[in-house]
Amino acid sequence: MICPDCNAEQPDGARFCNQCGARLPAPVPIALAPEPDWHCPACGFENQPGSKFCSECGEKLAVMAMEAAPANDAPIRFVSPRGVIYFPPNETHTWLIGREDPVNDIHPDVDLTPYDPEATVSRRHAQLTLAGRQCLLTSIASTNWTKLNGATLTPQQATLVRPGDHIEFGRCAVTLELEA
Repeated sequence: MICPDCNAEQPDGARFCNQCGARLPAPVPIALAPEPDWHCPACGFENQPGSKFCSECGEKLAVMAMEAAPANDAPIRFVSPRGVIYFPPNETHTWLIGREDPVNDIHPDVDLTPYDPEATVSRRHAQLTLAGRQCLLTSIASTNWTKLNGATLTPQQATLVRPGDHIEFGRCAVTLELEA
């Protein structure tokens, strides 16, 4: 939770800001998207939930499962010129954003590989946390930048982002959307 008056980060369950004393809004419960169908679109094999690749034919599943989700089922998503990027269900409401690297066993929660043909997104580029109805974006020490509405973010510093904000991960540009 972030204090709406002074933007100070607050511990879970706080009712008043520990920096300025302002009353904090009550957290809003988040409706998570239902578990996607884990049948492989290439061969039809039923995979274990959470699988990223088909156990039968090796086809990639995670991106296909996220792209197949209806837009109204995801509480948070990115919109890019190359399509909508849905966030998978996550109990911690924290997602690692980056580029997949199977050789080094790096599989970010939100894989921007298909949306970044120039490979300017780092493998572990940023982290997005949903706290109530507030989104916090933290740039990780990436080779390329993370920008919010044109301003370069300071690495390791959580920054409040709002629906409609323009975010750049390297040269991969997206707009944040959050269900009302």
